[in-house]
Amino acid sequence: KSLLTQGTTALVPGIENELSDLTNDICEQCASGTTITVDGDVYTFISALSGGFYGKKKYMQKFRSLLESKCPAVHKNALKTALRKGFAWLLSERLINMPHHVVPPLHKSIAEDVEWARENVAETGGSADMFEFDYFVFVAPCYVGEDKEKINNESDDEGDDDDDEEGEEEQEQHGGKQRTVGGKSKASAGKRAAPLRKKAKANEVDLDSAFFLYFEHEVLIKKATIKFPISLSTPTVLEGKAKGAVPQRHKPRHAFVGVIPVKTHASLISELNEIVSA
Repeated sequence: KSLLTQGTTALVPGIENELSDLTNDICEQCASGTTITVDGDVYTFISALSGGFYGKKKYMQKFRSLLESKCPAVHKNALKTALRKGFAWLLSERLINMPHHVVPPLHKSIAEDVEWARENVAETGGSADMFEFDYFVFVAPCYVGEDKEKINNESDDEGDDDDDEEGEEEQEQHGGKQRTVGGKSKASAGKRAAPLRKKAKANEVDLDSAFFLYFEHEVLIKKATIKFPISLSTPTVLEGKAKGAVPQRHKPRHAFVGVIPVKTHASLISELNEIVSA
């Protein structure tokens, strides 16, 4: 529940009231899903909940409402067709300090789980409609505009700190000592004021300008048959202050909704492996 609180509450409006129900269904539907735990604490998980089987649950109704209300007119018919054919909400959260190497196995496991469950419904303890879907639907949080600049600037600052430790030297100047960094004085090496930028609106966000919170989402969203940007209403307080949660100042304010065929998702696992192995 802590992992859902740190991320999913910002993705779907009003879902914070349904987290207990959502958490229970994720845990109970063990046929398709994987968790990594340490001493009883969940560090990461992935799950797929059928929009048909769980369609009467309030959390699924709110998720579907988000999709239908935010979808641009140009994608309305395609989205309606995908939802009618059957979809599963692909949920995945992890602590921000989890190694990226856990990602490919997680996505491989969900692909294999779904395939196995369809062929062995009786052994899952569930029903066939739990696994009758052609598409995964997911929400991929990302940074754009000034938020992306802040993330990049903070990364640059961390790099500058490393340079301070390794490349500092002192030189005489005007009769006194002045510390230099990589040949530049501290005065000139200070933080540059970021230019003022207009906050991006959802309909102004393009895929090329987005920096995704989770690297795998960039891979999935590029192969999605339907994709469109949305704005997020980020909660100001993290319930329970989950260990390893995304710091509040880093919470994304934008996201892309992606609809990807289950078969296409399975074919991308090798690409995810290549990225983490590079």
